[in-house]
Amino acid sequence: MRKSSVLIVLLESEGTGGAHFRRLSAPPQIRRSDFLAMFEGVPASHAFARVLFTTRRRYFQLWVQFGVRPAPVGLLREANRILATLQISAS
Repeated sequence: MRKSSVLIVLLESEGTGGAHFRRLSAPPQIRRSDFLAMFEGVPASHAFARVLFTTRRRYFQLWVQFGVRPAPVGLLREANRILATLQISAS
């Protein structure tokens, strides 16, 4: 990854552990509090955020990796702009 790169991964999860999943009615957004100190497989020089959320009775893990740590404000804003276009159906 380049320093200006952002990788967005959305995984659907089983409905287990629902207490850890944020209930959302709008597309997810990355907040500074979503960044983890470390995540297996992600280089220490990369910022990594994870959001566990539920919507429409479905459960998801959103992973966002930035090519540099900390995530630049402009790239974080751009990632959230892209995430704002996410549409999830009930089935």
